[in-house]
Amino acid sequence: MSAIIKRSVPLVAGLTSVRARTVAVVGARFYSQDGATARDPGWSKKEKAIEDQHAHNREVETIKKLREQLAKQQKELEEREKKLEEMKKPE
Repeated sequence: MSAIIKRSVPLVAGLTSVRARTVAVVGARFYSQDGATARDPGWSKKEKAIEDQHAHNREVETIKKLREQLAKQQKELEEREKKLEEMKKPE
């Protein structure tokens, strides 16, 4: 199955030609009938494992970002506590 699409081709900014570009569009692929692959237990396990790995990787990245934020906030807190102690000291 294919279709022909005609589209104007720009020659210069703002101008289009009278010529038309012809593009053939290929039809959809044909997969196994009735979703046989989706019903295969081995395929389902593999697909679930891939999804689980993706979710795990996202969680690892989130934890990494949270730890970085925590370290930054702890450093800021320590600096503020030092400034507060310096302000409390009599001169």
